[in-house]
Amino acid sequence: MKRSKPHAPVPTRPMPAAGAKRDPQATRPMPGRGESHLRGGTHGAGTAGESGDWSLPAESLESLPAIAITNLDDTDGRIGERYTILSMLGQGASATVYEVRDEHTGDTHALKLLDLDSQVEVTRFRREQALLRKLEHPNLVTVTDSGEWDGREFMVMTILRGGSLLDWLRDSGGGMDYVRACRLFRGAAEALHQAHLAGVVHRDIKPGNLALEPGSEEKLLVLDFGIAKSMNTSASLTDAGMVMGSPAYMCPERLFSGAKATDSWDVYSLGVVMYEVITGTPLFRGRSWMDTMTKIQRFTPPFISTIRDDAPPALDWLISEMIAKEPQGRPSGCDVIARRLLRIERQLG
Repeated sequence: MKRSKPHAPVPTRPMPAAGAKRDPQATRPMPGRGESHLRGGTHGAGTAGESGDWSLPAESLESLPAIAITNLDDTDGRIGERYTILSMLGQGASATVYEVRDEHTGDTHALKLLDLDSQVEVTRFRREQALLRKLEHPNLVTVTDSGEWDGREFMVMTILRGGSLLDWLRDSGGGMDYVRACRLFRGAAEALHQAHLAGVVHRDIKPGNLALEPGSEEKLLVLDFGIAKSMNTSASLTDAGMVMGSPAYMCPERLFSGAKATDSWDVYSLGVVMYEVITGTPLFRGRSWMDTMTKIQRFTPPFISTIRDDAPPALDWLISEMIAKEPQGRPSGCDVIARRLLRIERQLG
């Protein structure tokens, strides 16, 4: 279903197709999303964007407290002896991502350089490196090198040539083709299942952390395991009472920091992203974090078929199960989601 592009910088929710039931909020302007990257495919530069606090005007971002910014001038164009900086791909709350050339091989990579030197951030950064080296899946980025430069940690990854789902939503307004959505999210679900088998919950699945990678077969890559958490330990890098992640994509039980991390958290978040990509309508958006959290707890979203009346019933039911309020109402794992998406994809031809 063709949808018109929203007008920048503040996009509007696309209207349903003729004959479809209208979303009562579809004509309301959709507040701008937080900026965390300069362009798509930035390998997870941090969690500054998509925070869920949509009441913050874009112009007020300039008045936020400064973070440790890495300028190209600070690097003298090089990271160590091996990597020459070609451009800056993106910047988040804790790291900057550069496009670099490996002088040993001539290959181009993405280099993620940690901007903050707190022990907690360093530990998170090293844990993300170790996890990505441990996990092997076509829908995950590959770490090729890591080290320390000028007292700061860095890791080198396969460079992404596509943009994020956040970029795609801004450009298209949503309404992804059903077969394409099934194929792409099936790959992402399989990658998350691999992480879950390793005992790790991502905890920050959102459009900005899912990247469209072009090629002979387009893929949806899962990025940024920076705040991932083990399901097998009570150890935490998060202060008591702090909830890490993006509230608009969090399941209800996560709103209370005492809840134990489970793979059901990622199931829910992936469902919220699928809902938004397919309908063009964000599932939960409040005037503030608290308002967003209240909506997540109390508001029952409509089926996608109330917004797109041609929605396949099997896909409609799958997404409604993924975003169930109670964990026991959701699919038992991302492997189950992947199998169901494959079945739907085949039915759609």
